[in-house]
Amino acid sequence: MVTDLLAEIEREGGMWKCLESGWLKRQFDETTVRVHSEIDSGKRLIVGVNAFQGEDGPISELIRESAYKVPPDQKRYGSIDRVKALKQTRDQFRVRNALLELTRAARDGDNLIRPAIEAAKAYATVGEMIGTMRTGCDYSYDPYGQIDAPEFLMNLVA
Repeated sequence: MVTDLLAEIEREGGMWKCLESGWLKRQFDETTVRVHSEIDSGKRLIVGVNAFQGEDGPISELIRESAYKVPPDQKRYGSIDRVKALKQTRDQFRVRNALLELTRAARDGDNLIRPAIEAAKAYATVGEMIGTMRTGCDYSYDPYGQIDAPEFLMNLVA
């Protein structure tokens, strides 16, 4: 298609001649009319212009169906209570050692998979694992500054 158009421009005498004769403007005008005709007839769909318009359109419905829905308070607070209970009942020494190893691996640039698996087996939370990896890479434990790093990480000697 492009090579055909370039060949036609050459047959017309080059780009300058196409501009002078109005040939180029006619090409633009024909294309504009064709595109608008396709839009008006529905052959060319443009979201929000001639397709999927309004609150009841399929796109809007799909967005409503797939959007994250905040769970009810009871379910959220239940999750918080379960995490608190887990932290009280897990082997703290095992968690501490697993997180220290994860921090060391992050600091030394080692593969983090095995230490992360061991930390998960010790019931370290995802947040604790990410925080310790951040600490090992010389970042703050919590990027938002809302949670303090565990005491054993604060005293970690590099």
